[in-house]
Amino acid sequence: LPESREKEPNDREPNPARLLPLPSVMNGQILPGDVDRFRITAEKGQSLVFETKARDLVPYLADTVPGWFQALIKLFDAEGKEVACVDDYAFNPDPVLFYDVPEDGEYILEIRDALYRGREDFVYRITAGELPFITAHFPLGGPAGSKVPVKVSGKNLPSAGLTVNTGTDVPDTYFDLKNKKGLVSNPVRFEIDTLPEIFESEPDNISRQAQPVTLPVIINGRIQAPGDRDVFGFTGKAGQEIAAEVTARRLNSPLDSIIQLI
Repeated sequence: LPESREKEPNDREPNPARLLPLPSVMNGQILPGDVDRFRITAEKGQSLVFETKARDLVPYLADTVPGWFQALIKLFDAEGKEVACVDDYAFNPDPVLFYDVPEDGEYILEIRDALYRGREDFVYRITAGELPFITAHFPLGGPAGSKVPVKVSGKNLPSAGLTVNTGTDVPDTYFDLKNKKGLVSNPVRFEIDTLPEIFESEPDNISRQAQPVTLPVIINGRIQAPGDRDVFGFTGKAGQEIAAEVTARRLNSPLDSIIQLI
């Protein structure tokens, strides 16, 4: 995408900063007490995405003051009214802002540290525009050497699914989607393994409904509603050592999982 750098002063109204064309990438830096603002022009019906890279570029520095950059971004309409504000994305400290434009006009995008901290290494990249962005996918992985149908959801996506060719090597892969305008989505990690794989099958919420599985196995499932639980049954032998490992947050799922053996 086209890239530019912020140009000070851009921290007061009326905003003297040049217009930020969409789509593009803005590079900037937050110093102590600093606020950066950019003007954008948007049209009614557009679904805008503002993806921030900050902590992802320069992670937490434990032995320094003021610590780490906690980016916060806001969007204001032409009258100066705040219409959106985010300071993270799910469990990721770098914010992503989604905004469905209600009216044609100019808007102001603002970025700062949540506590108005700043330092030379408080740098950021904001990718802005009507960009494709994947928020969820299922399954989170698949067997090596296969073609895996994957359902995706998100913003400005060209379709609700794709097929991932996993190849024969075991290391994980990444996939993305390209829309009709040639814009590429955020990359999504996809886990590859060589064990047998199955999908959970509802109803499996209580012990007497436990879905039988044969070890070793990878189970692809989802917690679909509050209070949902998935129960699986297997046959064990005395002396066996069983490992049950959940892979969710590492693959960008918001699930904060817990497992019980009964």
